[in-house]
Amino acid sequence: PCGSGKKYKKCCGANA
Repeated sequence: PCGSGKKYKKCCGANA
């Protein structure tokens, strides 16, 4: 999943 939490990688936006 995308997100900025500890369990998620920052893959939303340009990195999606």
